[in-house]
Amino acid sequence: MESQKNYYLYLDCLYLSEKTRGKGIGAQIMNKIKVYAKSINCSEIQWQTPDFNKEAIDFYKKLGADSKTKERFNWKI
Repeated sequence: MESQKNYYLYLDCLYLSEKTRGKGIGAQIMNKIKVYAKSINCSEIQWQTPDFNKEAIDFYKKLGADSKTKERFNWKI
């Protein structure tokens, strides 16, 4: 039995200038990304934002995205 592969699209950065925020442009962009991800057989989209970026977190939650915690490591040499 062959296992099914789950591919995902990684979004590196979404940034809107202050004057364009709150006009639905971000949601339109994210929806276009979602359509594209589906068209290339991705089962999810992944991205990250700093935990202090409350405005972005609220926006992503409003879209219906789930938040996952992660560990970040820094190894000084």
